[in-house]
Formats: sequence, structure tokens, C-alpha cells
Amino acid sequence: MNRLGVDIGGPVMASPNELFFSDRYIEVPLVPGVVASLLRLRSRFGSHIYLISTNVRRRPQAIEILEKHGIIDLIGRDHVVLCDTDEAKAAVCAALGISHFVDDRTEVLDLLTTVPRRYLFTSWIEIERDLLS
Repeated sequence: MNRLGVDIGGPVMASPNELFFSDRYIEVPLVPGVVASLLRLRSRFGSHIYLISTNVRRRPQAIEILEKHGIIDLIGRDHVVLCDTDEAKAAVCAALGISHFVDDRTEVLDLLTTVPRRYLFTSWIEIERDLLS
């Protein structure tokens, strides 16, 4: 079964860290096109789309931003996993049977040895081109 995992910081939230780690965190914008792309990717992955991210210090803020933009409603709260370390992210991917993963950091993708298809995020147009063709 195909299961898509997506990192939050970079592929979903388009923010310089300064904004996310400030009192104005709620102003963090989404990456252009992410909501429409996730909707289209449901044609391939159905309800098997997960947001899996390493976020130790700002978990409540990350969830609040995802709620504000409707991402929680789209993905489901139980499909959002915030890990303590990048190694834990790899373990979560293995446990969930993630078959495809999108991240903006190559060092994280290198850790995801159980994920057969790993994508370095550049834009949602590129990701969709690979995943929906």
C-alpha cells in the first residue's frame, strides 16, 4: 500500500525560522500550492497521507498553524506526528510503512532507509509531477 509522508517545515510551512520561533508564529504562511497538491495527491494515496516532522520546542504552535490553514482537517490530527529527533522520524516512517516521503533536507532523507521513494522538496509542481504521473 502506498503511504505518503511529508515533512512540515519546508514542504508545508514556508517560514524563516525567525518567524516560527517568534511571538508572531501564527503568521507563518504555507508553501504556495501545498493544500491543492495534498488534495490532488489523495487520488493516489487516499487517506494515507501523514505529516511527520521533527519539532521539539514548538509542537502546540505547529499544530495551531496547521489548524489555522485547514491542514489538520485535510490530513486528520491522528496523521500528524511530531518527533523528537530525525532518527525518531525514520522510526515512525518504518512503523507506518511510509512508501514515499517528501523533505527539504537531504540528511533526513538519508536516514529514511525503509522508505523506498524519497523526494527532496523543491516545489509542489515537481513533487506532483513525480507522484501523479
